[in-house]
Amino acid sequence: MDAASAVLKIRYYRTHQYSIRISHNPGYPPSHRTAVNNLTTDSLGNLHIQQHSRGYRFSIDPLLLAWHTHPRAGEHILDLGTGCGILSLLMAQKQPDLRITAVEIQPELASLARRNVLANQMQDTINIFEMDMRFLSQKKLCGPVDRILINPPYYRKDCGRTNPGSEKAAARHEIYINLEEWTKLAASLLKTGGRLHCVFPAERCAEVLYAMTISRIIPKNIRNVHSTAQSPASLILAEGALGAGQGCTLAPPLILYKAPDVYSDEARQILWPQI
Repeated sequence: MDAASAVLKIRYYRTHQYSIRISHNPGYPPSHRTAVNNLTTDSLGNLHIQQHSRGYRFSIDPLLLAWHTHPRAGEHILDLGTGCGILSLLMAQKQPDLRITAVEIQPELASLARRNVLANQMQDTINIFEMDMRFLSQKKLCGPVDRILINPPYYRKDCGRTNPGSEKAAARHEIYINLEEWTKLAASLLKTGGRLHCVFPAERCAEVLYAMTISRIIPKNIRNVHSTAQSPASLILAEGALGAGQGCTLAPPLILYKAPDVYSDEARQILWPQI
């Protein structure tokens, strides 16, 4: 079944992380997932996205981050750690008049991202760089960028058990680059006034805001994500601007469920924007 007309069942655990499984929802049109050569093809709106059947697979996080980001036509956007390319594809679908550079260090994922870009005929908008993002420079990007999007690993390298699979390990733990290195890198690549957008566990909120601030990326908009109105925040969606003045908006919280197994209107708009 595809990811657009399936229900993304989001279960809230004590770790404050989301575990997502996909199950059919008879209230929506029938959907399909195909699997060939250890790859699955899922549909998300008009997008068709191949993923490895084992290894890294995207969750709700890039959908939330894309929804929370509002690019202007003509901007140059940098997607750091693109994985299969999902976030870049969502941004190009949201605003076709963009120039997007997506960076991925793992060769298999970079190859998969290129395949997804071609399959969705977005090769004129999205360019995939297979490289270690730590060696990015404004020169390589032909100048500073307008926005940077990061859906980074949630856990410090020394925190908890590292997954034995390289794709999952790099997606979950700060193996290649840590949080402060992310924000320093972003600051070196953004235009003055350029925006950094990220999604992170709420339990690391103080670390995220500190790392942004010491890199001169001033937090401008923070939105908490809650499973229900009664539960603590599990994620934060943060936006900061390089070299901006002080002043930050704490946006109304995003509540995903209004009742057991009943999505809020806002969550439905994010998961099924075409409905």
